[in-house]
Amino acid sequence: MNKDCNGCFGASFNDCQRCQETDKQPLKLDITPELAIAAYNTLIDYCKQFSSEAECGNCIFDKIQYPESDETVCTLNFYHICPTDWDKITLPSLDGNTVTYIKDGQIKRITCGCKEEAQELFEEVRNAQKQ
Repeated sequence: MNKDCNGCFGASFNDCQRCQETDKQPLKLDITPELAIAAYNTLIDYCKQFSSEAECGNCIFDKIQYPESDETVCTLNFYHICPTDWDKITLPSLDGNTVTYIKDGQIKRITCGCKEEAQELFEEVRNAQKQ
């Protein structure tokens, strides 16, 4: 009996269809948007530690091949797949009069009427997220 099933009442696991269906569902990972952004930025930092293309041979992503292909992540540079070509995500951010930040797992963008108002809001958001 599966702990989530009230229908099998002691029947063996193989006899209860509800138990089998419950066990087949993959576990849902608790990955927050903040964690995803941190992982993305960490990947960029990892790849940038190799100072030249010659040193990319030491990178783990140069060893991983795509299924049914001879190409690795790093040999697809012309597609800008290599994380060294990516820009880091910095939140909260201020771009002109627009403040972008994460709140409750959602991206929020607020465009203010003037630059000074946007700067003030940006400082508020940044201080609130530090706490």
